[in-house]
Amino acid sequence: MNNPLDDAARSPLLRLLASAEDANEALANLLAEETRLLRAGAMKDALALAPQKATLSLAHARAGQNLRHHAVALHRHARAETLAFRERERALLKAAEINVRLLATLRTALDSIMRQALNTKDGPASPYARSGTIAPQNQTGHRLLSVQS
Repeated sequence: MNNPLDDAARSPLLRLLASAEDANEALANLLAEETRLLRAGAMKDALALAPQKATLSLAHARAGQNLRHHAVALHRHARAETLAFRERERALLKAAEINVRLLATLRTALDSIMRQALNTKDGPASPYARSGTIAPQNQTGHRLLSVQS
C-alpha cells in the first residue's frame, strides 16, 4: 500500500517531470520542423525558426537543471516516470544530432559553392585593375568606373 508521505513527495516531482516533458516535446517538434524544412530546401523558413529554437533550447536546459537538482528525490519517488522521461530525452538528442549534422552539411555545401563562385575566372570582371587609375568602362547610359591596368 502507498505511503501518504510518498504520495505527497511524488506530486511536485511529477509536476516537475511534466514541465520538463513539455519543454522536451516543444523542442523536439521544432527540431523536426526545422529538419523537414531544411531537407525540402526551404532554408529561409528554417532560419526563421532560429529565435524560437534558441528560446526552447534555453527552456529545455533549465528543465534539465531542475531535474538534476532533484535527481535523488526523482529516483526515490518517481523512478519509473524518470526512466520513461530519459528514453524520450534520448530520442530528442538523436533528433538534435541529425539536425546539427544536416545544418553542418548544408553549411559546408554553401561554403563550397561560395568559394567556387569567388574563384571563377569567367565571372563578371571587376571594374578595378592594378594601376590605380579610374576610367569609364562602358557608355550605355550610366557610367561605371574601372581602374586600368
